[in-house]
Amino acid sequence: MSRSYLDRVLPLVLALVLWSAAILKAIDLSTRELDELTLLTSRWFVSLLILFEMALGIWLVAGWRLRWTRWLLVVTFVVFFEASLWRAVQGLDSCACLGQLSVPPWAAALFDAAVVLVLATWQPVDDPLPSDVIRRRCLLMAVTFAVAALPLVLTIVNYHPTGPMPSLRRDPALAKRVSIDGKDFQAHAWLEAVRRSTGISVSVDPRLQTKWPKRIGRVDFDALPAWAVMELMVQVHPDPVRWVATEHGYKLKASMPLGTKVPWLAVCAALFTMSVISLRTRFAAKAPV
Repeated sequence: MSRSYLDRVLPLVLALVLWSAAILKAIDLSTRELDELTLLTSRWFVSLLILFEMALGIWLVAGWRLRWTRWLLVVTFVVFFEASLWRAVQGLDSCACLGQLSVPPWAAALFDAAVVLVLATWQPVDDPLPSDVIRRRCLLMAVTFAVAALPLVLTIVNYHPTGPMPSLRRDPALAKRVSIDGKDFQAHAWLEAVRRSTGISVSVDPRLQTKWPKRIGRVDFDALPAWAVMELMVQVHPDPVRWVATEHGYKLKASMPLGTKVPWLAVCAALFTMSVISLRTRFAAKAPV
């Protein structure tokens, strides 16, 4: 394989790997509430990792200063390798590197090691570029990162949990039992039952009040924890919602302001457009006359 061909293909392949990992983790964060018991499982740390992977992939596709970028890639994948190896030694089922997509830690560690070996033999050549070309590439990278990162951040911050909600389950007040017996779903009755049992304030954003389903069948709760009732209310609401802690309790608010599909379409469109523009420019510059 020629060096010039490797200089073109390898950055694109690694960028696709980084972007895939970032998007899959972002999808996971947008639909799951983390336990956040350690630094590495905190929402802000994982969010920073997503933005780093996104930015590094954009830099790779732009193809600027590849010799410097190579060393950053080596450090990055060595860290990934150590993280995957640690999870493998701990006996965990997934590397957690692709969000909810389960990948065995040993497989992820082997992949990371293979990437490091390839990078060790890769000797990219940085062609001298005119100042106007450098400015255009920097502008392209900045615009692409802004367009791709903004919907990701908005969706991650305003996430919609579709499973367990650790913040509710850790609240001792919500461990109290709630009993409900009714044929039809009535949001106000559920809220009142939670208030009576826990003594805390639970409310719903007025904009969400009219959107509850009229019927979900017979509902019978016999001594169910209050947090379980609140989790179920999130699941049955037709819009993306989540509970937000207030001074005196919790309030159900709308989440994912851009919807469930628009953020990912915007991200993919931005990355694809940037890749086409950048690769066409680089290939045209190296094409024989």
